[in-house]
Amino acid sequence: MGKFSISIPDIVIDHNISLTAFTLVGKFVGPRPNIDVVRAFAKKKWRLKGQVEISMMPKGFFPFNFSCLEDQEGVLCGGPWMVGRTFLSLIKWSPNQELNDSFFDLAPVWVKLSSLPMEFWFEDVFKGISSSFGDLLAIDSMTTARKRLVYARICVNVCQNTDMQSSIEIFSMLGKWVQTIE
Repeated sequence: MGKFSISIPDIVIDHNISLTAFTLVGKFVGPRPNIDVVRAFAKKKWRLKGQVEISMMPKGFFPFNFSCLEDQEGVLCGGPWMVGRTFLSLIKWSPNQELNDSFFDLAPVWVKLSSLPMEFWFEDVFKGISSSFGDLLAIDSMTTARKRLVYARICVNVCQNTDMQSSIEIFSMLGKWVQTIE
């Protein structure tokens, strides 16, 4: 038998990628719950503005396709999420991503910055702080609005196989500041 090949037009691929623009991929650490339990959990706990479609994939992966970016980011950074006694690890889906267990080497973590001076409460400073151990994913709304000045909270994508430092030195024209990471 001969070999058959096809070429998929770019417009088809682009369209399908756009349909999954707000998708997270999840994997349960421990026993995998029934998909109906996962759907009930999402409906009850996530308080979404839009909709989410939840399916099952091979190897125990669950795609969570959100109808809006705000819901996707809220769920990604709002955890950790436990469905029953099972931890749900979530990451953003990206095109051409091979789904395997190493897909979850990075995880979103909320970092608490206690007693950060008010002159440092800006996105560029948070990006700088987070760059020392991961990528900034989100800044919580209370921090952005400066409504709770006791501590700042940022969500950072960190490698699960490395230790996070307990403090970071911040240098500015005002001098050096040591910020504890919690």
